[in-house]
Amino acid sequence: MQTANMFNKSLSNLIDDLYTYLKSQASIQIKKSDIKHKLPFLSDYIDSVRLVKTLWQIDKPIDVESFYCDSHVLLQQTGKTTKRIKINFVSDLNSNDNFVIQGIAGQGKSILLRHLFINQAVLGTHIPVFIELRRIQTNETLSTHISRFLQILDLPSDPTIIQILLRSGKFMFFLDAFDEIPKDQMASILNELEYLTSISRNCQFIVTSRLDSPISRSPLFNVILLDNLRGKEYQELIRKLSDSEKYAKAIITKIKAQQPTISQLLCTPLLVTLLLMSYKFYQTIPTHLSGFYESIFINLLQRHDGTKPGFTRPRRCSINDNQYRQVFDAFCFESKKLKTQTFDYQLIYSLIDKAMSLLAIKEDADAYIKDIKSITCLLLEESGQYRFIHGTVQDYYSASFVKALPEPSAIKFYQACLDFRRTWPWLQELEFLSDIDPYRYNKYFFLPICSKAMGYAHTVGPNFLHPARISLDRTKNIFDTWTLTLKLDNGKTKCTSLESMFTPTRHFLTHDLHAHVIYGIFNFDYSQLMDNIISGKVVINTKHELYTNTGQHPGTTPSHAVPPDVREVKIAIKQILDEGFLTTEFKSIAQRLSLNVYNQWQQAISYISKQDAFGKTLEI
Repeated sequence: MQTANMFNKSLSNLIDDLYTYLKSQASIQIKKSDIKHKLPFLSDYIDSVRLVKTLWQIDKPIDVESFYCDSHVLLQQTGKTTKRIKINFVSDLNSNDNFVIQGIAGQGKSILLRHLFINQAVLGTHIPVFIELRRIQTNETLSTHISRFLQILDLPSDPTIIQILLRSGKFMFFLDAFDEIPKDQMASILNELEYLTSISRNCQFIVTSRLDSPISRSPLFNVILLDNLRGKEYQELIRKLSDSEKYAKAIITKIKAQQPTISQLLCTPLLVTLLLMSYKFYQTIPTHLSGFYESIFINLLQRHDGTKPGFTRPRRCSINDNQYRQVFDAFCFESKKLKTQTFDYQLIYSLIDKAMSLLAIKEDADAYIKDIKSITCLLLEESGQYRFIHGTVQDYYSASFVKALPEPSAIKFYQACLDFRRTWPWLQELEFLSDIDPYRYNKYFFLPICSKAMGYAHTVGPNFLHPARISLDRTKNIFDTWTLTLKLDNGKTKCTSLESMFTPTRHFLTHDLHAHVIYGIFNFDYSQLMDNIISGKVVINTKHELYTNTGQHPGTTPSHAVPPDVREVKIAIKQILDEGFLTTEFKSIAQRLSLNVYNQWQQAISYISKQDAFGKTLEI
């Protein structure tokens, strides 16, 4: 671990600059000696961010840098190309903009953010501030947590001083897991964050989040994607986590013997960790994604029993291993319905108690909580707050609960997920269910969203039309939530951005085609459409922002012709088609998207048909 002297040296000059700036901007009594006296406390704070508990090391916190392996992000280049770069410093992004680092579950977003934070502290160009957004409680603000950091340096924390400090350009903020903010607080936290970034001068904000979170649509943040492990990169992490090079070599040899199946699964640090855990207990390597997660609970519940002959760890509950698992599944599902991964004691007690009631298991909820916390460590307790060791724990075991539901209840769940307003929190569960409950997933969820993606207003049967016969109405349905921005530049109209509301069809079906198909929309000729918008012949029928050539924002003008000096408009693709523009071009794009969906639909139909036929052979 870095020494306090190293941090003190790198940050001392920065504190001098900050003091000088404060004296010039604020009429407050601050002594430089008082601030510098707090440098050891700042070093302790930085060291505390280095320590984490992981699935691999759950008994005590360990230093992030002891197991950190290189992370890579994908940067958008000129045109449609992306560049994969290794990132160790924020400066590697070659921009002073604010960034959202997006990634899938278990990709190492939080660990990367801590790594960037640590390196920034050593670099000493900015004072780094690390905030776990999940810790923001109801009625708290982001500024509240910034104030707590300022207390480390004995700096005043009233709103005026905070604004002065943000304008100083001496800070860099690392905000972890935007997607873990409770849904009812997301909008207010995002609004506050956008305000803070707008008043900050040269203070960068780096935020991590899963895909499709609201912050990715903020115009004040550039979005970059955290890339998966590629090729042999998983081997570096295995060596870091293994007790010896010999042990690591043995595991890598077994993985190579199963190529390409298993090596392709090892695309995230979490999956590598789960593989090592499974191998540690069973000396075997799972070949499916669900196998990694399925083995965790029983492995941890019995981890001491399997390594110490004759020893059984005492438990407070009298239920068997299967009942422990059933309660945990139900608890994860009930807690996910609340859209939270952190709980105070009263909440977690009520959730465990409810889970036991659902299963008709009579046990003490408090005893169960203590067993899960102390034996499995899948739940951690910090300052009276409980949380999962990793967010995917809640995701997988919630999915496992759905898998065990009787048919009517499972159908009700899948049908509810067809509503995009409900789907987003359950994306990871649906991904798991596609593997562990494939028949019901395909029949009651995947086939209906295929129908929607093909442009049908309702779910249709197995004989619906081939996409080659796609109609204008179906094209409109396919682009129902899409909006594009048109910009008039030097007499030429260009499409500068394309936006879509989140829908299940977009996430599960077409996202892999955007780069190859959707980007064709940028090349259409919109000049005639723009002429009609400016002349008033086409009236934008929803509220969209308009920007004049002077750069001023004149407000919104729904249901009216736009000002003659307009330079940029947003318009729904569905309206473009309703007005009769570019119908052939958009039908071509819709047809290609629809063809891809049709192929996936055929695979799902084939699977369901085979399962139904197999079921008939079992009739007696």
